[in-house]
Amino acid sequence: MMVVEQLSVGSIREVSFTAAPGEVLVLLGPEGAGKRTLLRALGGFEAVRAGRVIVDGEPITALPPGQRPTAFVAHEDSVFGHLSVRENLGFGLRVRGLAADVLAERVEDLATRIGLAEQLDRPAATLAPEARWRVALARALAVEPKVVLVDEPVGDATVGLALARTLASRQEATLIAATRERTAALSTADRVAFLRAGRIEQVGPPQDLFYRPRTPFVADYVARANVLECIVEGVGSGVVLVRLFEKRVAVPTGAGGAGQGYTVGERALLVARPEAVRLVHEREAFTGTVRRAAFLGPLVAYEVEVAGCSLSVVDPDARPGRWYPPGSEARLGLIPEALTLLPYPTSG
Repeated sequence: MMVVEQLSVGSIREVSFTAAPGEVLVLLGPEGAGKRTLLRALGGFEAVRAGRVIVDGEPITALPPGQRPTAFVAHEDSVFGHLSVRENLGFGLRVRGLAADVLAERVEDLATRIGLAEQLDRPAATLAPEARWRVALARALAVEPKVVLVDEPVGDATVGLALARTLASRQEATLIAATRERTAALSTADRVAFLRAGRIEQVGPPQDLFYRPRTPFVADYVARANVLECIVEGVGSGVVLVRLFEKRVAVPTGAGGAGQGYTVGERALLVARPEAVRLVHEREAFTGTVRRAAFLGPLVAYEVEVAGCSLSVVDPDARPGRWYPPGSEARLGLIPEALTLLPYPTSG
């Protein structure tokens, strides 16, 4: 178990979280959010200003990298280019004095798992960048650390994180990885910690960040959601009524925790994912103009302008008769159960 308590380092400010043995925790966020700085601090490569890092009850904050039960896989090229793949994979094991036959068996097993069994004697410097990253990942896991820290993978992040998860799970090691790619995070993580400007905005299972975002930025980044300003008009039993584009929308209180602490007349933010917006024929629906239409096989992605605001819409019915070309009028409805209501952000 890794416990991070009120850690401050570089741009990171008072970050706290836990990661259980065998868990995959993915740090997700835009460029410059502090993901790499946080990983490096956990590995002992950055001096912290405040806070603690604990692994299995033992404080490691003051320990140098070589004395921590962690292994760090950098985004940049970190293989020993003058050594072969075999020598790279066995480097840490040789330092630990592992018996030659055991070392050889473990190296060959790792090489097979990363798809390089036929290239063990090839100089690592001659491999493609993505293959060199796989060597660095396997080398880090070869010494069986308790916690593996993986920076943004080289190449396809989804493929890279899936490989890291597979290798770490064989050892029941905790995997803490960083990426800016939402699909990679959502498909790989047991939990996601969303970082922005050095702070964690939300941490939880991927489904929570997608369906129940706690901030407008998480809603936009993770779910590509429409975030729309509205006015609260009523708070009743099981529902919050809001006015949006001069029409009343009922948001169930179970949708994203809506109804907690809202008062009539205040501004709020209505979060509607593209698939929560439907093309309908009802007269009371929102009326807009299609600005863009993209055929994506089983569905169509639209941008529809309503009262000067651009809404992203995903229509699961892509049949030719349902096509709305740019410039055409479209009526939009919302799926109440798929909506989330958030407090309007305060200045400062």
